Amino acid sequence: MILFCKECGQRYRIDDRKIPDSTTQLKCPQCSAAILLPSNRADESEESPLPSAEETPAETRPDQATAPRSGSFTQKITFRLLMPFVLILLSVAGCILYSYWQSIPSLMEEQINQRAFAISRSFSVSVTQPLLLRNYLAVNQSAALHAELPGVAYVAVKNRENAIVTGLFGSMDRFDPDFSKNAIARGFPAEILLMNPIDQNEVFSARNIQVGNRKIHDVAVTIRGNGGVVHVGLFMEDAEAAIKNSLKPLAFILSFVFLAGAISLIWVSSSLTVPLKKLTRSANAIALGELNTPVSIQGTGEIAELAKAIEAMRIAIRSAFNRLTNRSSSTGASRH
Repeated sequence: MILFCKECGQRYRIDDRKIPDSTTQLKCPQCSAAILLPSNRADESEESPLPSAEETPAETRPDQATAPRSGSFTQKITFRLLMPFVLILLSVAGCILYSYWQSIPSLMEEQINQRAFAISRSFSVSVTQPLLLRNYLAVNQSAALHAELPGVAYVAVKNRENAIVTGLFGSMDRFDPDFSKNAIARGFPAEILLMNPIDQNEVFSARNIQVGNRKIHDVAVTIRGNGGVVHVGLFMEDAEAAIKNSLKPLAFILSFVFLAGAISLIWVSSSLTVPLKKLTRSANAIALGELNTPVSIQGTGEIAELAKAIEAMRIAIRSAFNRLTNRSSSTGASRH
């Protein structure tokens, strides 16, 4: 005779010849619930325990349902959602930064070169007539005005004999202290102008040089009708500072996109994992024989459809279980 426990779903194969006629119900060794025997047995209310798993032979022990573990599936879903997003964001950020470093510094250097060339051209025009008239006071005044422009490291003028007519620094505080002391004591260093010579048949030259431990962009322009040369140097660190400052909005935007995307993905993963975890618990309960607890169905969409399918499965299993129990009871009754 086969008996079922409606509480825990365990199945037992019992030799009814060993059950006293006065016994009307047995006790489930798993959950201690009462299992009613077929109604044709004696009417006494004595309750006898079913044989335990140790006493039951291996071939007659109840089928054990093993529930799948679901403790880490939420972390797996979140990881699988976040990793593609992080990889895509890092790839996009890397491409943007690579393009930025490839284009922006060269554009900034080009802007510095154009500004230095404009200042040197203006300076050369302003000193052309004073040099012809040997009015060196006017040359110094023009040099002082151009040296005070923002970002100007120095201005200098050489005549056709390559003698320095004037040379002024824009801000001595930005140079190395030892270099500043020597320049104040000895005057404008002639070797600075030798670092950027103008090639033959050329009218200007632009180079990046090192002066007083500072990167300088030097532009040399010939003075028309005179044969002299003017030099204008601009601090490169100003351009580097501008590049770094321009990176701040980009870094802020990338950080904001990353945080917003991460929060959105965590919210999406939570909206998926929470109902899936509930459905997993319901499926585990069904696998363990808990057939009387309905599966809650909330919302719409694929998860709701999955919940409906699990609930339909629970109802079908419970109906089949009840039919099998009734059939077993009927078989036992017909025997006796």
